[in-house]
Amino acid sequence: MRPAQATRKTTQMLEYTNDTPLAIGVKMIRGRSLAHVKWTAPLRALAAADLVTGRAELIDITVLQAGGLCRVSQPYVSAAIRVVDDPAVRREIEAGSRPLIEPSDRVAALLPKPDSLVAAWTNSTPAERIAFANAIGPDNLWDQALVPVIA
Repeated sequence: MRPAQATRKTTQMLEYTNDTPLAIGVKMIRGRSLAHVKWTAPLRALAAADLVTGRAELIDITVLQAGGLCRVSQPYVSAAIRVVDDPAVRREIEAGSRPLIEPSDRVAALLPKPDSLVAAWTNSTPAERIAFANAIGPDNLWDQALVPVIA
């Protein structure tokens, strides 16, 4: 292949979709297209540079891509998608008072029960109690165990 042909082919490969321009002169790259395109490493690097510099916008990204960017698993992103439009649930999750994914019955069986925590505390030595307080941190012990009882 002659150099002129290679240049022409490279130019064609980096043409992005532009169905709905986000800004004049900004090209769009669809997430699904990016995940399946057969570009060489240099062409992928140029596309990445276009994204970083604002010459291109990434649209319609996949669950896997969003999870990778935010460093969470696909199931976690899928669970978040199911509740993202419910403001009350979202506030609870953001506040940390509700898990995004409820533990399964098998996992829940492994979690300590309140009675077992009390039993462990009453059966522990002073040194074990100090180690416990150091492990969870005095602030957590105070804020999460004592303040709710005395407030």
